[in-house]
Amino acid sequence: MLEAARIVGLHPVNSVDFVANAFRVFDSGDVLAILKQHDTDLPIDHVVTPAPGGGWLELTQKVIRNDCPAQIVFTSGTEGEAKAILLSHGALADVVDRLNSIMKLDSTVSEYIGVPVTHSFGFGRCRAVAAVGGRCYIPEKGFNPVELASMLKDDTINAVSAVPTMWRLVLARPEVIGVQGRKVKWIEIGSQFMSAVEKEQMKKLFPNAIIIQHYGLTEASRATLLDISATRGELLESVGRATDSVAVKISDTGRIMIRGPNVASGQVIAGKVKSLTGTDGWYTTADLGRLDRDFLFFEGRADDQINCAGIKVNPDLLQAKIDCRLGVKNKVAVAGFVEKLRGEGFFVAIEAGAGISRDEVQDAVDAELLLLGIDARSSVRVREVPKIPRTDTGKVRRRQLTRRYADLCEETSAPRSPVSRQSIPAMFAEIFPNVEVRARDTFKSLGGDSLNYVQMLMLLENHLGFVPPGWDRATVTELQKLPPKHETTFYTWLDTTIFLRVLAILAVVATHSGGAVLGGGTLLLFVLIGFNMARFKMATLINGDVWQWVRTFASIILIPYYVFALLYLGWNKSFEPDVLLLYANLVSAKITVTFPFWFVQVLIQCLLVIGIIFSVPALRRFAARSTVSFSLWLLMLFIGIRAVYPYFWDTTYLINLVPLRFMAILWLGWCFCVVETFRHRLLLAIIGVGFAILDTGLSTMTAWLAFGSLFLAFVPRVPIPAFSRQAFSDIGSATFYIFAFNGIIIFALSHMQIESGAVVFSISLAGSIFIWWLLERFRFITNVKTLFGNRAGQDGNREIRPKNL
Repeated sequence: MLEAARIVGLHPVNSVDFVANAFRVFDSGDVLAILKQHDTDLPIDHVVTPAPGGGWLELTQKVIRNDCPAQIVFTSGTEGEAKAILLSHGALADVVDRLNSIMKLDSTVSEYIGVPVTHSFGFGRCRAVAAVGGRCYIPEKGFNPVELASMLKDDTINAVSAVPTMWRLVLARPEVIGVQGRKVKWIEIGSQFMSAVEKEQMKKLFPNAIIIQHYGLTEASRATLLDISATRGELLESVGRATDSVAVKISDTGRIMIRGPNVASGQVIAGKVKSLTGTDGWYTTADLGRLDRDFLFFEGRADDQINCAGIKVNPDLLQAKIDCRLGVKNKVAVAGFVEKLRGEGFFVAIEAGAGISRDEVQDAVDAELLLLGIDARSSVRVREVPKIPRTDTGKVRRRQLTRRYADLCEETSAPRSPVSRQSIPAMFAEIFPNVEVRARDTFKSLGGDSLNYVQMLMLLENHLGFVPPGWDRATVTELQKLPPKHETTFYTWLDTTIFLRVLAILAVVATHSGGAVLGGGTLLLFVLIGFNMARFKMATLINGDVWQWVRTFASIILIPYYVFALLYLGWNKSFEPDVLLLYANLVSAKITVTFPFWFVQVLIQCLLVIGIIFSVPALRRFAARSTVSFSLWLLMLFIGIRAVYPYFWDTTYLINLVPLRFMAILWLGWCFCVVETFRHRLLLAIIGVGFAILDTGLSTMTAWLAFGSLFLAFVPRVPIPAFSRQAFSDIGSATFYIFAFNGIIIFALSHMQIESGAVVFSISLAGSIFIWWLLERFRFITNVKTLFGNRAGQDGNREIRPKNL
């Protein structure tokens, strides 16, 4: 295709002479190559350096309609190396025809081209205007809103083309354009994200203009077109739809695919042209999108998406929302970086001289992420940079930004003045590694979770000699002001939830090992699940980010479940769909010591119930308005169901391992977390003891529920021997591993014919703790969340801040 062609290289100069030379190359039948660099490996036959200088371009260019090679253009190189793309005259003609048709462009057009004409967008505007015999103005020093306003006032222009980054400069100061905006007849907006709010502002500022936004790439220009001036409502968030013979669809992986005459002939590699499309003619882009009523909604580049705790975030959209919240334009940029805790975090760069503080930006980012269901302050890094790296058309070079973050990390990791290991900042640094801890931060605001809670509590007690009430909501500065009160004592104080967690899991292991019959510890663990759910997930649920929470929680529970389920079924050489589909507890009583399958099945079913409850906006509003009333009314409902359902469905044959029973147990723990007054705690204690008797009669199970209820209601801390504190801490942190692995260890010991209950108990407990220690030390699992609170939290912990419901 290129072998017989003569290639004329044109150095990129944003000038009138550049366009004139480019048109001459087209007319001669040669192939135009807009050079990105002098050392290109293209076989260039002749090189032209255009004269600089902006001004008016008044040339008529006939549209050439054949499939001969027309132009080699380089991609913007936003990410990685620029690619040489070959376009045919037919592809260029298709773009001009569709564009001029939807814009109704005619020879009266006098256009201000705000983007460099050396780029695909700007050069395309020159071709479109020249095709109808109009004229265009090329600003020598680039886009200038003041110059634009002046030319409108003088009636020298009636059309404008620019990318969203440039338009935001205009929208930030609409008074600069003012009433002159009524004179604009045509506008084209380039292929970058622009919110519906910004598009409405464009319509208001330019009420008489046909405003078109396009989506496309160098490889497939103007694939979709959106007539902003004629579009209303949610479709304004889109980038339009394909027209004429161009088609758009979404691949199975969510990527935008394009087919049509606008698609490039291929990529030029070592003088050869390699097709970009499959045999079916579809070109698969690196962009993500979705279709709704044939309108394309652009969702960012696939390689730009930031995957934080399983939630994918479009950095362009997040960036625009931060700008809107702060009232700034183009002063902030967002990029992702690899982070152990949540997979990826958010690097937010502030350009020097922006006039906004890091705290303001941090708060804006937190607020926007919270609306997306991400409570992850500890995964956000806000830094000032001298200049945000961008392309000539204003696109953020995110990979450069990510590399800049890595450089900043190296700079700040240089040796600093030593900080006492016993200082409060050092404790926070230990609990939240690689997170910048500031004086106003709290344990909750940094994303503390239940695992961190145990660890931080122990560190504070070591340092202060006591645990301050409400320490998780106290700032670093407030904690630093507290004087140590070290006294030589034989006891120390432990948080009641940790104390109960340890007792319950020890009872579970003792029962499994046959050393003692202390049935009921699992019921208390269910209560503690509810307690920790309220403590660490209430804000997320009330904010309506329900199913993302359910999916995340469920996936983490189900990974070990299915591993053990497949091993169990393989060992027994059986296929049991009720086990695999999580409903075995509803059809038969299958209890195994090896792994608590019923426990996971019931818990998943309870999570679905909670998900349904918080999916109802009216209930979320009730919960936001009066959390205690909402919680207590639901508890009464669940207890009522527990009391009534046996008359309709006798689940004795299922050992009562059904969600109709366990929702009341789980929600009892939730309520203990949310109530605050003594009156409510007393009421809840009475309800808890009464429910325990209703649920299990008089048995050890009753004792566990009653005992746990009384302690959660009236005993916030428990004294324990000082020497046992570390043991309590380790067992509390390892609860999930003990619960998951003790049965396997006991199973193995039974095959070794070890029958002593005390020996089996000791080995299974120690072995499970060792597995936890091993995984934690070598970080084989960095994102484990446990059922009882020892979670490497993904969403963190924050005061309840519901959305506007």
